[in-house]
Amino acid sequence: MRLHDQFHRAATSSGFADDEIRAFAAHLRFAIHLSRNPQGDPVGQRGGTPRHAVDTRLPFVASFDCAALPEVDDLPLPADGTLLFFLDHEEAIEADSEEEAQSYARVVHVPAGAAVDESADRGDALFATVQAELPEWIALNEPELSDYQRHRAEAVPNRLRLCALVEKLWPKTGYSDLRLGGYSGHIGGLHGKNVYGTPETEMALDDLQSRFPDLRRHQLLADLEQELQQVRREWVPLFQFRADMVHFGRFFARRDDLAAGRFENVRCFTEFTE
Repeated sequence: MRLHDQFHRAATSSGFADDEIRAFAAHLRFAIHLSRNPQGDPVGQRGGTPRHAVDTRLPFVASFDCAALPEVDDLPLPADGTLLFFLDHEEAIEADSEEEAQSYARVVHVPAGAAVDESADRGDALFATVQAELPEWIALNEPELSDYQRHRAEAVPNRLRLCALVEKLWPKTGYSDLRLGGYSGHIGGLHGKNVYGTPETEMALDDLQSRFPDLRRHQLLADLEQELQQVRREWVPLFQFRADMVHFGRFFARRDDLAAGRFENVRCFTEFTE
């Protein structure tokens, strides 16, 4: 059963109206949280060296056995094979252009049955759990919402009770800084009420700037949230991770590219925090 279907059944059984369930479900996402804590069979590795030969000198971050990963809605990963991520975060963050920054990142899908180097350093084994994720604003009271958020909240008047239902169905097991899918995490910075600085926010601002080149960046904030929704419909955070104590790496893919296996079109963002 799809996870959204599971939520819909539970919400219907709890007496919520179908229109409100559907409106709330549009905000509900699921992510694969990864950790080193043994839970079932391992689904990948962090660090070490790749077990598959890949023609790149970029630092290896992690790899995942696609067949071993749990399925989550709205994350059309390959059914099998291995997904490998490479990133030189120190070079990427110092790059003078986005094109240069992207040259320091790479995602490779190796088909099932490819040769494996059994002597490779396995690094740390990773184990997966599925977590439900919602935007921060949806659990806030009306006075704390922006006008745009308040408008969207009108369709989900019982959103706090629905948030409680999500928590009951998928209890939080802690935060992981290694994730596939879900929402993009933020590391600080606001662009309006409950609108955090994330790569999607930057993409939305860039899109607005390209359409309205005569406006300054702060003048675009009125339309930012609506544009951000469009970006989120188009792009999914494929893989997010803490590169070291002060750097975060994020790989984003368009949904149609991900479904078609066009990993050469993945965009990577490196962020610095202190």
